[in-house]
Amino acid sequence: MMKIVFHNLEKSELARDVTRQKLEHLYEQFPKLSRHRFVVTLSMENSPTKAGPDQFSVSARIDGPQFFGIQVVHREANLYLALAQISERLARLLSEETKIELRRRRRSARAVKVLAVSGKMLNGPS
Repeated sequence: MMKIVFHNLEKSELARDVTRQKLEHLYEQFPKLSRHRFVVTLSMENSPTKAGPDQFSVSARIDGPQFFGIQVVHREANLYLALAQISERLARLLSEETKIELRRRRRSARAVKVLAVSGKMLNGPS
């Protein structure tokens, strides 16, 4: 389940809905993500001493059995642009993590096959 946290930003149902809409596809693309802790922090950085536009920051952190310690942060002048960038980066990262996990499984399956073939040596002299 996705948890949305507001930091230095007024809570808004619109921002919450847009965040869910932008990131919900990750659950469909990566079903194992539903067993993970997924926290999205929306914040605004406004300097009281410097004039200029506000900076919106979106931070996403995923922790769980398969995807552990993934954190992505992006800052933009527009909250919605930052959400779009985070969505793309998370999809790319999760895809890479999935590929790495598949490679690990294949290697361990090959190792089990090698051990099964050379089982006579493991069982001792016959």
